[in-house]
Amino acid sequence: MAVPGAESKDIIGQARNLVNTMNSHKEINVKEDWKLVNIFIGANDICVFCTDHYINSTAPHGNVTFMNNIIKAVQILKDNLPRTIVSLTGMFNMGMLRKIDRGKYFCDALHVFECTCESDKNFTNDYIANTCFSYMYAEANIQSSGRFEADDFTFVVQPFFNGITDPPYLPDGEVDLTFFAPDCFHFSAYGHANVAMHLWNTIVQPVGQKQTKVNLSDHTVALHCPSSSCPFFQTSKNSKDCVKFYTPSILD
Repeated sequence: MAVPGAESKDIIGQARNLVNTMNSHKEINVKEDWKLVNIFIGANDICVFCTDHYINSTAPHGNVTFMNNIIKAVQILKDNLPRTIVSLTGMFNMGMLRKIDRGKYFCDALHVFECTCESDKNFTNDYIANTCFSYMYAEANIQSSGRFEADDFTFVVQPFFNGITDPPYLPDGEVDLTFFAPDCFHFSAYGHANVAMHLWNTIVQPVGQKQTKVNLSDHTVALHCPSSSCPFFQTSKNSKDCVKFYTPSILD
């Protein structure tokens, strides 16, 4: 359902499309099947944040607007898709784009069109970082509010990007461009595979103990298995008391 170039406002329609697709899919029992929905959004909002006619938390790309767009989308899922875990891959610091571009004119030229605010000198590195952090806090606030906590639905942020300020590097100190697609912005197949490993490992970590910074330069990271004492995707509820949710299977 994801669409390249989407902003947070667009995931509301994507959520409706997902609901319609699942309801019409012959192999999906919406009421009985457990579902995992992943959301990764925010980069394109940051890329046009500086173009808003006014800039504050409620601007078209402000952090409150960003948060409300996610809430609206997830509410659609909650209202229509029981037995669903919504996993949101947390926002990352878009300032790393400027580090990718340094000395790489092809990347720099592409980003003038692909990410307008990156080339805006008034949008300083600190400004970019603080805006991204405000998005991260917005995501965390949705989770901590508990508004989407239910026995058959939950919303969990996977914050492994939060502390990353640098792109992946090669041993010689150069940016590892194989991590990115030819536009130096989106991930390549290799980049997606690397990020997917960190995403999986964060999903199986308890809420409150999830990693907030990973080494994107390390492609040897091992995949973790869920804990034997809590063999589930970790949510706010089962991270507090997993025993009450653990029912041995007929194979135990």
